[in-house]
Amino acid sequence: MKYIFFILSSLLLILSNFETNINQTSKSYVLDLNYEINDSVNLQVPMLNNFYFLKPLRKTPLLLNEVEKYKGIPKCDSLQFFYKYEEPIQKYYELYLDKKMEKNEFFNILQKVRVDTLALSKKNIQQGFITLIGFIKDKQIVIADFNRNRDFSDDVKYEFDIDFGENTSTKVINNLQKSDYEYQYNYGKEIISYKRKLVLFPQRQGSVPKTDNLAYLTRFLYKDYWKGQINVENLKYDIYYQGVTNDMGGVFIKPSDISFKNDNGYNGQFLYNLWDTIPLGKRRFVIDSINKSISKIYFNEIKKINDFGKNINDQMDSFEIYTINGEKDKLNDIIFSNEYTLLDFWGTWCGPCLKQTPLLKKFHSQYKSNVKLVSIAKDNKLDEVQKYVAKKQLNWSQYIVNDNFKSDIIEALNISYYPTLILLNKEAKIIYRGGDIEEVKKLIQ
Repeated sequence: MKYIFFILSSLLLILSNFETNINQTSKSYVLDLNYEINDSVNLQVPMLNNFYFLKPLRKTPLLLNEVEKYKGIPKCDSLQFFYKYEEPIQKYYELYLDKKMEKNEFFNILQKVRVDTLALSKKNIQQGFITLIGFIKDKQIVIADFNRNRDFSDDVKYEFDIDFGENTSTKVINNLQKSDYEYQYNYGKEIISYKRKLVLFPQRQGSVPKTDNLAYLTRFLYKDYWKGQINVENLKYDIYYQGVTNDMGGVFIKPSDISFKNDNGYNGQFLYNLWDTIPLGKRRFVIDSINKSISKIYFNEIKKINDFGKNINDQMDSFEIYTINGEKDKLNDIIFSNEYTLLDFWGTWCGPCLKQTPLLKKFHSQYKSNVKLVSIAKDNKLDEVQKYVAKKQLNWSQYIVNDNFKSDIIEALNISYYPTLILLNKEAKIIYRGGDIEEVKKLIQ
């Protein structure tokens, strides 16, 4: 199954030293992307969050049996094996063709995902890796067989303090040794290879999948991307594509004079999805597609629709939204009544959001005379939100967005990371976006 959560920003780039400019009258454009490796810019696409985490082999006995053939397995106090495949159905199909999987078992899987076998390759695809995760005294080790030679002894051994998963450090992650990993993807009539750089590390807090095996929860992070630079109306923009394939990823576009931060909430303002409207200067663009080798982006210019946006310095549109008591409000009616408004996007399911509650209470107490604090829970459990708000005595405006209390605000502002804070002035102009309450204080003091 293919996903398309990416997309973008209009434009792109530079091939070698040639800078692409968009000042022409044509309405369709093709721009180039270059592959780059970077240790400090960690671009993550929220819609792929579950994909980044490894899956336990113990729930797939057929694959677990393969581990018996592996070499270089270190002695550990406890040890489990995990896996990751870009195309799991393709892997099962190969096992079925090799008569390692019964016909009924394979077709039961097909019925669940509804994949046409004609779209699968009868030729084995080089993809995926098996990972061992173990504990030795006060250390946790992670080793992945990235080269698929069934030998862990020649792969990078990642070692962490036993509590690293609860307190992941960006500094430590950026200093991890990068592993080489190559995988193929079946595009029907064509199989494309991708060579990547990535790292592995435990993560047991934040936005993590539900699991009955939390101690072993481990994910990977790409340390590369495809990048371009474009000049639109004499303004330069950097464009980054981060993903697995050409239709499974996300595009970030930002002014070249603005840097990314170690703050996903801040970086999220630059992330776009397929068919999103992308403002570049006074012009608007929509991404059409990305080629299979991820070397070119195709996009179209469209007529300007409005002046509203989701980035810093953009004007925020007006939204209808429901309080946690089920009452409908217009957000701009609240904004215009205060010098500043701070939007806090959170959820009861979000550990970092709950940790930020004491900071928000202190902030509200200190700045309530000139800052309207508005919390917006993206949460399917209204009762849990109500209980938490009452228990913690959060006596400021509380709203909720879910299937029963719908609002366009989450999608329009592209809220992909939680918590995310958005600071608005009295004219509803976005003057801060990120996750650091201390940065907000600096702007209003």
